[in-house]
Amino acid sequence: MDFGLATLTLAISDEGACFFWFVGIVIVIGIVNAIREKEPQFKSRNTTRPSPKPRPSPKPSTSSDRARGSKSGSGGLFKIEVTTEKISDMACKVVSGCGLLPVTRTTNLGVMVSVWDMTDESNPLPIISPYSEFQEEDSPVFLTKVSIGEIRPGYGSDEFLPLVRIPLEVLTPPHRGRREVEFSVYLYDHDRYIPTRGGQPTSPAGILWFDECKFFHTFEDAGYKDGKEDDKKATENNIQIAVVVAMSDFSLDPSEAHVIKEWVKKKIASCDDDEQKELKAHYTDILKTAFRAAKEGNLALSGLVEKLNDLDRESSKIECIELCCAVMSADQVIEQSEVDVIKKIADGLGIDEKKVQSIIDKEVLNVDQTKVEIKGQATAQLLGFDESWPKSRICSHLSGEFAKWNGRMTSLTGTDRDSAQVMLDRIAEARKKYCG
Repeated sequence: MDFGLATLTLAISDEGACFFWFVGIVIVIGIVNAIREKEPQFKSRNTTRPSPKPRPSPKPSTSSDRARGSKSGSGGLFKIEVTTEKISDMACKVVSGCGLLPVTRTTNLGVMVSVWDMTDESNPLPIISPYSEFQEEDSPVFLTKVSIGEIRPGYGSDEFLPLVRIPLEVLTPPHRGRREVEFSVYLYDHDRYIPTRGGQPTSPAGILWFDECKFFHTFEDAGYKDGKEDDKKATENNIQIAVVVAMSDFSLDPSEAHVIKEWVKKKIASCDDDEQKELKAHYTDILKTAFRAAKEGNLALSGLVEKLNDLDRESSKIECIELCCAVMSADQVIEQSEVDVIKKIADGLGIDEKKVQSIIDKEVLNVDQTKVEIKGQATAQLLGFDESWPKSRICSHLSGEFAKWNGRMTSLTGTDRDSAQVMLDRIAEARKKYCG
């Protein structure tokens, strides 16, 4: 899965109407978002700043996917709907918006979505995600933020146009089966940091608009409350597998241990205080025992991978690879041995190569690549090709990698942009080496 970042361009038609096109990638799909500038008389509509929605006191249920609001169309208050779309055999929920965007000044507008299980309205429960890209900062609770771009007063649309697409496979509910799901959708000032806890903004500051949409969906896999014991076993396994990756160069760097501890901290963040304390002590013991076993050569990777496969939890497998990639780059040195072990783990877990590469790409942007040293032949693995491939296949792959990272450069800033430039430099070096 490819986690790309958004770019924004502004064009003016011959008739003088302004359109903006928001182009991004969420997981494996491109999002094209066009919202037309409206007439000046609509500039002052719907500009109040609501407080974040309280929990657990949700608004009454609605039988429609469409959010409550005024009529759509020219000058109507901004409103949303949720529809279903299938992209490359992957079911996605599409959050679309219609009406006048609620800004009173030129604003770098963002869309933020959290997801709730509302099957029991007296006890709303957050939906979580195994993908760190779709988690809030300090917990696995689902949260995604997308920048629409710079919006001026008077911008809007007569038709429902896509804001964000969310693949259903990234959502993990508390229980399997038919669930009532609610999307909480916020428009906010993207230039402001919006802290969240449990999927909700902790303050109304920066929030410009809020509403919700509900729908029913049947989840086939076990929820996070259904398989609590299995989740615990998977977490134990993933800690031990991460230690194998860290110890592949025969040492456990303090930074690698720190990454594992922080991953555990985030993993248990949604538990109550007593359970957090108990689990933290338990997983710390697992980490220490795994380190001793690895040091003595008694930590068998094949057995750990087999145990994880036996649990048959796709989300835990993804968490495993994400954790291993984070450990790999924690000490700012990427060893060939670490890359080889991660590839072996992914193969053993049956994870698609493209999905693994997308996780590696995301990790590249999480770490300042200007400070990362790559040893041995790890560059080939980092760029997603095998040195045994025919020359034509390697060159074609590198051309694709160059186009991917060059495209991302336009939307990145700061260290992310610097990291993308380092990746372009590595691709250029690889092309000289392998393509002549």
